[in-house]
Amino acid sequence: MSDGGTALAHVLGLFAREGGALAPGGQPIGALAAAHGTPLYVYDLGIAAKKVALLRQVMGPDIGLHYAMKANPHPQV
Repeated sequence: MSDGGTALAHVLGLFAREGGALAPGGQPIGALAAAHGTPLYVYDLGIAAKKVALLRQVMGPDIGLHYAMKANPHPQV
């Protein structure tokens, strides 16, 4: 995108917030970092499911979606 802040604002707008801090999946990011240490990858499966549903809506229900396990070995993602 030509506007450098637009993409970041869009992505950050997907996540819930608590007290001004990100709260993916309703979990405050500070609490996640304290519990699991940093650096830390955090995935909001609710957002992922919404994005898959949107893709299926646009491309049709028969589209085959594939994800590279090498990129993330967690089956839930």
